[in-house]
Amino acid sequence: MRQGGHTVSQYARDVHEVLEVLDVRNATAIGWSMGSLVAWDYLLQHRDNSRITGVVVVSQGPSDFTQPDWPYGIADAQGLAGFHQAVQADSAGFLGGFIPLLFADELAPADAERLHASIRTIAPNTASAILVDQTLRDYRDAIPGIATPHLLVWGTDEKVIAVESGRWLHENLPDSQLVVIDGTGHCPMWEQPDAFASAVRDWLEGH
Repeated sequence: MRQGGHTVSQYARDVHEVLEVLDVRNATAIGWSMGSLVAWDYLLQHRDNSRITGVVVVSQGPSDFTQPDWPYGIADAQGLAGFHQAVQADSAGFLGGFIPLLFADELAPADAERLHASIRTIAPNTASAILVDQTLRDYRDAIPGIATPHLLVWGTDEKVIAVESGRWLHENLPDSQLVVIDGTGHCPMWEQPDAFASAVRDWLEGH
């Protein structure tokens, strides 16, 4: 497994390399959770390109770091240190407590185990590195300067990233639409796939 390189900015550079090799143009990036941070970092690194011309943000605010002027994060400094220690000490136990927060309703046991097993393929050191890096990111100053059209998708039962983050993005992005889907939490594409697909399709047709 590769050592190092687990930062949002490096993930954005990785995306750029893939788009360059495949010569993809006029693509819409769909970023779920941290993936949205990667999309924003990509746009900031490559302001004058035509490879990504639209972004769908799914359940991700401009910062996950709770601060006096930003109450919508997932952790402050003390909380982030606790997350880091928990992942290092018992990553499976940490995931067992975190995964239920991603959904409005309790997952079927088979689905929960499948998701848990998939996430456990990420080594604790890697998970800790990207967790710390992504949580400390803050794109609030950059967001108003991103002209790329955005669709913002949230769930009414979000337990991780408050819908107020989506409203903030909608107010500060130059071109955005906010859709809030009933009966879902952090994973609308999982819990309400038809509604999610419809929202994305309608937005794409409008752009």
